[in-house]
Amino acid sequence: MEIEPIGFIESPYQEKFGVPRQSGLVPEAEGVIRLVKPWNCPEAIRGIVEISNIWVTFGFHLVPKDESLIP
Repeated sequence: MEIEPIGFIESPYQEKFGVPRQSGLVPEAEGVIRLVKPWNCPEAIRGIVEISNIWVTFGFHLVPKDESLIP
């Protein structure tokens, strides 16, 4: 399956081991979702402020492929 990214997450953490386990207690633990063209327009997020939660599907792009695991 191929997934085309519509954006990327930016955070102050460069490595996974630097992310706090209880990020709600760390004010600096804030990330931003940056949408790419053509999704970075107001119409793409119209009404989002009226929603309490969103689902973010992501891929671990730095994980090396292990061809032996592919059926």
